[in-house]
Amino acid sequence: MKPVVIFQPHTYSRTQSLLEEFGSAFSEAEYAYIMPIFASARENKDSFTVTHEELVSKAKERGFEAIEAVSNSQELMAKLASLKTPCLVMTLGAGDVYKLHSDIIKTLS
Repeated sequence: MKPVVIFQPHTYSRTQSLLEEFGSAFSEAEYAYIMPIFASARENKDSFTVTHEELVSKAKERGFEAIEAVSNSQELMAKLASLKTPCLVMTLGAGDVYKLHSDIIKTLS
């Protein structure tokens, strides 16, 4: 069973610096959902133009089509509700994506 990955990039500077690498990082997943970038208190997000949608575009350029940008947890839960079960869901990121675990379990139950 391939995992369903929910990724929340952490920091605009890191996402911008590793954009090419992130573009191929999800190719082993069944699906990947990319949340908005979790900002660091140390950086001014207005100084960056990179977005989570750009990360999705990079992955699609590399041939991985099962990836989508989601704007918020409500949109994510709607996407997850349409998945065939059983599935393995992994949340990845250094922000607050871990707080979605209860909602994910409820949605998939």
